[in-house]
Amino acid sequence: MSWLDFLGGAGVVCFFSRWLIQWFFTEREKQSVAPQSFWWVSLLGTATLGTYSFLSGEPILLLGYVVNTAIYTRNLALLRNADKANGWRGWQLALVCVVVAVALIAVKFTTSEKFNQSTPAWNALGIAGLAIWNSRWGLQWWYSEKKSMSHFPPIFWWVSLVGNTMLLTYTIHVGDPFFIASYLLGPVIQTRNVILNRRFMKAERERACEDGAAAMSTPATDAR
Repeated sequence: MSWLDFLGGAGVVCFFSRWLIQWFFTEREKQSVAPQSFWWVSLLGTATLGTYSFLSGEPILLLGYVVNTAIYTRNLALLRNADKANGWRGWQLALVCVVVAVALIAVKFTTSEKFNQSTPAWNALGIAGLAIWNSRWGLQWWYSEKKSMSHFPPIFWWVSLVGNTMLLTYTIHVGDPFFIASYLLGPVIQTRNVILNRRFMKAERERACEDGAAAMSTPATDAR
């Protein structure tokens, strides 16, 4: 095994294990949650697979890993309860890094042999899947900033499911086993989170109805 294969394998292990971590805590809490370890393992995984993508000449997937790096870093900052001023500076810095990285990758797009040899239809599928896949983190980022805490909204999992399925199809076309493996487990985890979110929201509505009914049935005491 070459060191490049080792790098790809390490990235896949991180991407698999992070969802197993998230799944464990989600099953325990009966709702979608992400502990700090999830974000650290995600950051390590996206760094290793991003490096693997760059060295293997796969710019479409590399773009996603770069964007994810900024998202993971920001969520770690929110989990560590950074004050608003430092948090805003960190957010600005992350956005600047993303813009610079995207510009560099755009240059790599024009010189990538794999990108130029692939058919427009497959390139379009990969780019569209990447856009949807990364938009979920934009949603998660926006909701997290709004709540000033790391938070997974229900729509995050629906968008993840669509984007993951498209990218899994694209990676199967690319034929790289490390890329395929990194997206293989996603649909199972995402579907499970959708189910748990629906159950949790249903339980919350039922609890609210019960509390409302109990309040209405309690006789008011006269003030004397």
